[in-house]
Order: sequence, then structure tokens, then C-alpha cells
Amino acid sequence: MSCIPFLARGASCPERPCYPKAPPPSGTGKNFRKGTGQNFRNPHLWVRQAEKDHGQRAGLTTSERERLKDLERENRELKRANEILRKASAYFAQAEVDRRPK
Repeated sequence: MSCIPFLARGASCPERPCYPKAPPPSGTGKNFRKGTGQNFRNPHLWVRQAEKDHGQRAGLTTSERERLKDLERENRELKRANEILRKASAYFAQAEVDRRPK
């Protein structure tokens, strides 16, 4: 039995009550996206992600995905800071070479 028809009607899935409750259809995909922030075709993705979160499917859980995103952001910031420091170091090294001894 598929849970998608239940989710589309706004009911929780009878087989898996821990899954998110989808909002009732509002007429158009645009209104659905506007109300939920999700694409009209994403309810099956919600089910897949819930299965990953509960260990029923292989893949990253929501918390692992958020942690990975945070680590990637931090990595980009550190690379940017290292590049700035590298350029500053080269600038001051060149200034030291160009300076006349007294």
C-alpha cells in the first residue's frame, strides 16, 4: 500500500505514522509550493528522507546532511582566509625585499 495518496490528501500515513503530514492540496502546484516551500513532486522525497532518518534506507540523515553542509561552509571560509593570509604574507615579504637597508 502506497502512502502517497494518503499524504496527498493531507492525512498521515497509516503504515508509518511518524512521517510528516502533508498539507491538503490547495488547487494548484504553485499554491502548494507557496504554502510548504516544497516542489509539488516532493512528497515521495519526504518519505525517502524519513526512511533514511529512521534507518530503513541507506543514506545521510537530516542531521548528518545539515552537519555536512555546515562543515563545507566552514571549509570554504577557511580556504578564503588562508588565501588572504597567503597574499598578505607575499605582499609583506616583497616589501621587506624592496626596503633599503639603513
